[in-house]
Amino acid sequence: MSDHHSSESSASKSGIFIRGNTAAIALAVITVVEFIMAAAFGIESAVWMLLLAIIKAGIIMNIFMGISRLWSEEDHH
Repeated sequence: MSDHHSSESSASKSGIFIRGNTAAIALAVITVVEFIMAAAFGIESAVWMLLLAIIKAGIIMNIFMGISRLWSEEDHH
């Protein structure tokens, strides 16, 4: 019984690890896009940079802070 639980635990940890890495890569790509936009367009890109900052904040809150779990139907302990 503990082997089954152990395999589930390692599978979920692997999924969490992949999800965190994917989010980190997405955040890095968005940051590079922001940098290029700021360097190329200056203040004219402020609206787009704000939009990208909101997207980054959403990724951080959902993936790393787990804010979406606040509204899930799971049991909370």
